[in-house]
Amino acid sequence: PPPVAVRPPGRTPELDAVYLVGDRPVRVRCDDDVVAGVIEAACRKCRVGPPEEGLATVDVIEQEGWSVVRADDAVLARADDRTANRALARHWCLTGLLESARRPRQWLGILHASAIAADGRCVVFPGARGSGKSTLAAALVAAGAAFVTDDYAPLEQASWLVWPVPYAPGIKRGSWRALERYHPDLQGRPVHELSGLHIRY
Repeated sequence: PPPVAVRPPGRTPELDAVYLVGDRPVRVRCDDDVVAGVIEAACRKCRVGPPEEGLATVDVIEQEGWSVVRADDAVLARADDRTANRALARHWCLTGLLESARRPRQWLGILHASAIAADGRCVVFPGARGSGKSTLAAALVAAGAAFVTDDYAPLEQASWLVWPVPYAPGIKRGSWRALERYHPDLQGRPVHELSGLHIRY
């Protein structure tokens, strides 16, 4: 049977924080400690104020091997494979956070892409996981470009503009050495393991 998208009474989430990644603050609550660590690493610089009632909320709820991602009353995703589920939960939680934080905006789509800005233009790098989007963007930022987004590039329907998303770039193990001289602090960042990938933010 499909899981009920309600946190069991008395359970304290591993993460309960408020982030400002767009036009309004959004509360994120997450039961899974691994997913909670990744969400906090990606959004740490956007954390604001203590959690409070009445805010738009994104929940990642664990229920007997299932994880359910819910934005307010809408169920965004659910999966029963714990390993794949964590990557899915992370993705839908960050997507839900972005959608909830930019509620007045209508997106043409949210591309799986990194983006930088240079000379008044935005350059977008779409591609599959592990294709080097984040590494290329990080190297170009070190060379003087402005960071726009990593992994989530929302295109506004009315203007076709790419809106910035302040999630920290996730750099996978194979790129750490390539970026060492440009971002020496990367080596000291915690390593997060998600679906077999080792990532530093």
